[in-house]
Amino acid sequence: MKKRYFGNYPFINMLISRMIFGALNFRRWTLIRSYAKNRARIAQLHNGPDTKETMALFLKKGFTKINVGGGEKNLDGFVNIDFQQHKNVKREVTANFLDLSFIPDESLTHIHSCHAIEHIHHKNLIKQIKEYQRILQLNGIVSIRCPNALGVSYGFFFGQVPETDREDFLKYGYPEDEDFYNPNDGWYCRDLWGLYHWWYAYSGSVTNEHFNLITPSKIRELLESEGFEIQKMTKPETSNIIVIARKS
Repeated sequence: MKKRYFGNYPFINMLISRMIFGALNFRRWTLIRSYAKNRARIAQLHNGPDTKETMALFLKKGFTKINVGGGEKNLDGFVNIDFQQHKNVKREVTANFLDLSFIPDESLTHIHSCHAIEHIHHKNLIKQIKEYQRILQLNGIVSIRCPNALGVSYGFFFGQVPETDREDFLKYGYPEDEDFYNPNDGWYCRDLWGLYHWWYAYSGSVTNEHFNLITPSKIRELLESEGFEIQKMTKPETSNIIVIARKS
């Protein structure tokens, strides 16, 4: 046992390892069951001809910033792009944000996303970053905040590491009225269910399941591979990744 699980406490390592892999298997089967149940709903998430028209009206009014997966937030100067309609949102395009073809080339100055990209598969994330490159103007900004799979794994054992340097991020274009560090996010520390939740959210939920474990190196490589220049990024151990990149 010690040879296989290492450390001074091989039995505890074995127990934790089996619990983690058991949770992963549970996730897999709940996803399969929920897929059949929600397949009809997912199939309806297509953009209609009115989507392009609505976006064109916002662009005509001078709104060149979008918040992808913005939910109920009203960030100053941003247009929300979201699957669902929200009554209290001032500027919103109800659309499947996996397909941004309704946005013209080089028409935007800023693309923002907070806790959204982890909900899409890796292949779709690659397509998403490519689309950001297409629809952004030269020197346009991408700002992303998402759960950090590496950071929460570190924090599970050693404690939460906060996102810092907020003022510096604001200087590079991070929205002033967007979420930043929250000490209550550290509930995953020494909590196996909390760690699992930060990795996968609600397994089997069509509206709130994580399909993509994002790490600092993954998002950096994706952005740089599409010609973006990283302006500022949080430390690798933080609970959330915050990254600002510019189209060069």
